[in-house]
Amino acid sequence: MKTGKMKQLTYIFAFTMLAAATVNAQIGAGTMASSILTTPVILADVNLKASFANNAVNISWQATDQMKVHRYELEKSIDGENFVYVTAFAGSEKQYNTADNNLFAGTSYYRLKIVGEKNNFLYSTIGLIDTKANVNEIRILPTQLDDKLFVWVPSNTSISCATISGADGKMQRKAIVNNSNNIASVEIKGLPAGIYSLGLQTSKGETVKLKFSKSL
Repeated sequence: MKTGKMKQLTYIFAFTMLAAATVNAQIGAGTMASSILTTPVILADVNLKASFANNAVNISWQATDQMKVHRYELEKSIDGENFVYVTAFAGSEKQYNTADNNLFAGTSYYRLKIVGEKNNFLYSTIGLIDTKANVNEIRILPTQLDDKLFVWVPSNTSISCATISGADGKMQRKAIVNNSNNIASVEIKGLPAGIYSLGLQTSKGETVKLKFSKSL
């Protein structure tokens, strides 16, 4: 009789442990799915722009159609990795403009945390600006992101042509340039590590040569 009770208790215990394991597996799967769904995704369609004028950084962007937005949170960083909250805007407009007067010395990075109605969120691409750059000086900014050089150019100026030459002075390639406000980005993807010269032709007919290094 005792043996029968022991077997019954053993079966009940085994069933309880199996049920608990099943519940834990379901919870774990749900947690993983939630983590995947809320992982930030880089966007490119808000057209985030940053420009420097009158001792302030002016930031603008457009509304995104990828999700129903509850609010936009503007964030700022000095290294492009660790961001702090600046301010927030309700997600009810098509165009946004704001100014940041609390400037860092050097390069500042800006991005948007785009928060949906269910607190799901996405991130915009990063906009950067060098607040120490001379307004009349064309120069390469110190940060390289996504195999791109960022070049500061004066107001009402754009880069019409760019070439990249090796240390021996021989031209390696013509570079693709994207102009945006006071910053132009130059594609350097595929270049091996080394020292290069960037030759720039501006919309005002100026010719500028700047040196840069490409790391692996």
